[in-house]
Amino acid sequence: MIKALVEAVAFINKPANKDRVIASLREGLKLKSVAETMPFYETTLRTFDPTYTIPVKGMEAFIAILSEKDPAVAKLKAEDTVDGRFVSNLEKSGFFKGIQ
Repeated sequence: MIKALVEAVAFINKPANKDRVIASLREGLKLKSVAETMPFYETTLRTFDPTYTIPVKGMEAFIAILSEKDPAVAKLKAEDTVDGRFVSNLEKSGFFKGIQ
């Protein structure tokens, strides 16, 4: 599952996939327009950066924007949602060399 997430992050960050990522976000979040989707897309790029780590500030932004749709999300603490151990393990295994 973690490997699939890493591959998804690589896909999201590839400029050629921008339209497909926006369409997926729009459908998944049930948004009406591309303009309405752009803040989610931009937050997704900041949150899932190509270093395969999830910065706490990026997660804070993601929580803030999702809280607009679901106020219960605002109760989450970004620090509690980020764990970078899996990235270290994948890096040690050489997995990242085959991605991108």
